[in-house]
Amino acid sequence: MVIVGVDNSINSPGVVWIVTDEKLNVIRRNYLGFTQKKKDETERMIYFKKKDFPNDIEQYLTFRDRIYYSVLEDVKCKPDYVAFEDYAFAAHGRVFNIAEAAGALKVEYYQAGVPIRLYDPGSIKKFATGFGNADKVRMVDTYNELPIKEKLDGLVNDDIVDAYFIAELLLMEIKLRKAIVSLKDLNEEKISIFNRCTKSYPENILVRPFIKSLKSESI
Repeated sequence: MVIVGVDNSINSPGVVWIVTDEKLNVIRRNYLGFTQKKKDETERMIYFKKKDFPNDIEQYLTFRDRIYYSVLEDVKCKPDYVAFEDYAFAAHGRVFNIAEAAGALKVEYYQAGVPIRLYDPGSIKKFATGFGNADKVRMVDTYNELPIKEKLDGLVNDDIVDAYFIAELLLMEIKLRKAIVSLKDLNEEKISIFNRCTKSYPENILVRPFIKSLKSESI
């Protein structure tokens, strides 16, 4: 199985994909990110300059294609599931630009028939750290404390770290859905994530269906 986690910011989106065996044991993890710092450029961290793009839309579409096709070329097939960080509705700044950038990639996966999951920022942070209000520093610190075998192979930035935990949260959801693990195996913080209901999402994650094209096969 191949699952994908995306943290879709305007200028430094991050994507992490996990390849598993049929029992959802992790075989390997890979990632792709973007940077405007030349010194941070690597094979999996793409350097770019804003002036390379005639407008924001061209930039968003370029990022979309690099993310989508990098995963596709690596795993040689469409992902089985993809998850995005949902919008922080109380956020300020270029929120509409973020929506445009994220929407371009969501549509790509939707049209390809890949089931999509949206996780609210608080659930991702709580899954990673145990605290729903954790900042990026705490997220990175938590990632750095993981065993080497669970980390990504290479240097990562905070957007990649967010994408990592999004992918791991998706993997845990799928394990729960397939009864590979049960809620009683998790700690209280993680259990609360899967039981959580909000005004925007009156059904918990395990009841809530994935977003998928009506043309795709039933999953």
